[in-house]
Amino acid sequence: MAFDAFLYELGLNNLRVVRIQLNPSRWQKFCDDHKLTWEFIPFESNLVDQIPELPGMYCFYIGHNLQCLPKLGLSLYGGIATKQTLKARFKNYLREKNSPNGRINVRKFLNVFEGELFFGWVISKDTSTLAELEKAFNDAMMPPYSIRDFSAEVRKGRNAWQ
Repeated sequence: MAFDAFLYELGLNNLRVVRIQLNPSRWQKFCDDHKLTWEFIPFESNLVDQIPELPGMYCFYIGHNLQCLPKLGLSLYGGIATKQTLKARFKNYLREKNSPNGRINVRKFLNVFEGELFFGWVISKDTSTLAELEKAFNDAMMPPYSIRDFSAEVRKGRNAWQ
């Protein structure tokens, strides 16, 4: 029995492994090109009323509010709210977290990083440019759970001819 518990714990630890690629020059270019002011709150159902009912871009990141440690954050996923509001998207993610019909990669990070997950957003009333802004954000941050919405320069090659 103790060995099974050990294997179970190893499995949980492996779920928390996140593969990232850091590219500070892309971060700087994104900031130079887009003067955005982000707002963040913990991803908790009781905070849904703090999210605006407006369109915009959002991201999920892992972080903490501990004063005894330096600030830390890792973007996991970036998206846009154009057909729905940011508040509606937040509510969708709350539902998707435990839905058997939810996207597996999204359900994974929503559950594995529960309690350490933050939801950030930028309001944009001009929804016509949000798709390009999302690509630029994903190109800069390369969030590991975003699987589309990258530019052709950043998107992973498929090796179709090999």
